[in-house]
Amino acid sequence: MFTHLCLASLLWIGALPSLKAQEPAVDTRTPAEMLRRFYEVNELFQGFVQRSSGRVDSPTGSTTAEERETLRRVRAARDFESLCGAFLPEPKGPGFALELTNSGTLVASMTLAQHQWLERFLVALRKQPRHQQIHVETHILMVPTDQCEALGLEDTPSVLVDAASEQAFLEQAKATNRIDILSAPRVSIWNGERATISTLEQTAYIKRFDVIDIVEPGRQRLIDPVIDVVEHGLVWEMRGVLLPEGTIGMESLLAISELVRPMEERKTDHGVVGVPELKTTRVQSTVQVKAGQTFVLSAHPSDGKRLVLLLKATPIEAGDLEQAGKEPAAEPSERKR
Repeated sequence: MFTHLCLASLLWIGALPSLKAQEPAVDTRTPAEMLRRFYEVNELFQGFVQRSSGRVDSPTGSTTAEERETLRRVRAARDFESLCGAFLPEPKGPGFALELTNSGTLVASMTLAQHQWLERFLVALRKQPRHQQIHVETHILMVPTDQCEALGLEDTPSVLVDAASEQAFLEQAKATNRIDILSAPRVSIWNGERATISTLEQTAYIKRFDVIDIVEPGRQRLIDPVIDVVEHGLVWEMRGVLLPEGTIGMESLLAISELVRPMEERKTDHGVVGVPELKTTRVQSTVQVKAGQTFVLSAHPSDGKRLVLLLKATPIEAGDLEQAGKEPAAEPSERKR
């Protein structure tokens, strides 16, 4: 069983103008107001493909190199489209489209303001060093609901605090025994690429019993237990990109799965089998921050606790990893255990 929890509050830590809660924008544009333009991005995309060198398995189970390469390029194309559209100004209204053709042409149907931003974004991508990286520091906490107010975690759309509050926030959290700091991973990712960090545990259980009838050398029946494994823990996927405004765009999806203990058991004719149940909390965000600033995401409370994520991003050059905690760059979609 999976319990999905939506993003409830967003806090920024840094010197940004005050944010006010706003009603969701209502888009009244029609497809006729969209402008269709073409952008030649083949060279830019080829560099994107070269960095997207992670292993790709065909969903059909095929292992031919040609099919794996085709699938990798298709996925890279969809990822490139997503990157170009993730931080556009204005809502994506009716008639919006963004597609990369096989010839390396980006076909965009969008408003004039969105076209102007996309042009600046593509120019900025071309000017950035090929091996540009972004260093990301995080803290993942589980906070009791009765401690949320003291830490400024409330069900408000956005709350701003000053830059010094980050250290005060962490010190206060560490001083409270009931607040669990689950993890504090750091990673350096390629500009515009995805990376995944996972810290997972595996718990074995008896899934079922297979009955095996043996005829020779003598008739007999064997009951064979089938062992399966359930994974639970932390999986965090992110993507960062330097934006033309001088900010960093960050997409983040954090999922923490907890195995309900004791595991439920069910009796069968041949023995007892396990019925694992996972409770999963997810926090998803797409934000823009200035270099070195920190934002805090929190999910709706569950079982008297709230999942909280602090994330800070800083652009670095390929040779500056020492200043970023000596962390190696994560390959796209890399899984760490």
